Amino acid sequence: AMAVSSVSRRSGRGRSRRTLEQDAEDSTFHDASATSPLRASAELIVSLFAGFVFAAGLVMAGMTQPSKVLAFLDVKEMFVGNFPGLWDPSLAFVMGGAVMVTLLAFFATPRASVRPWFGRSFVLPRRDKIDLRLVLGAMIFGVGWGLSGYCPGPAMATLLIGQMDTVIFVMAMLPGMWLARKI
Repeated sequence: AMAVSSVSRRSGRGRSRRTLEQDAEDSTFHDASATSPLRASAELIVSLFAGFVFAAGLVMAGMTQPSKVLAFLDVKEMFVGNFPGLWDPSLAFVMGGAVMVTLLAFFATPRASVRPWFGRSFVLPRRDKIDLRLVLGAMIFGVGWGLSGYCPGPAMATLLIGQMDTVIFVMAMLPGMWLARKI
């Protein structure tokens, strides 16, 4: 909430936090009646390109290899022999880089453009408190990631390979995502 109000103050438009939140809720980002065929095609092309770049980054970083992810998550291996032992810290750099790019994008994007290409307004996170639902969700995510070596993005990127473990993970993940929206 604080980020939303600071963005509106810095944008020079003088809009209140409530107005930005209403814009986000009323957004017709996926409203087919408000989108021309040319704009819808452009949105699909940009989305496809962004997905391709994301998947390529996951593959290059090794995030689609469950054994590499599990070697990162198994921190007890850090204490086997000389540091870092059998522990693979390389994904920490991947995740740290991703967090830095995300923070930069959250900071710069609303200042660099008046409005997004495929929406009415920028949609910024509105929740600023840590509650039980967030903590439980993070724990369930962590357990799933630790047991399988997959999280949703890499699982979807790896699904195209057709490995049975990935198919089973995605088949379990999708109902879990549906259930999370219902709770």
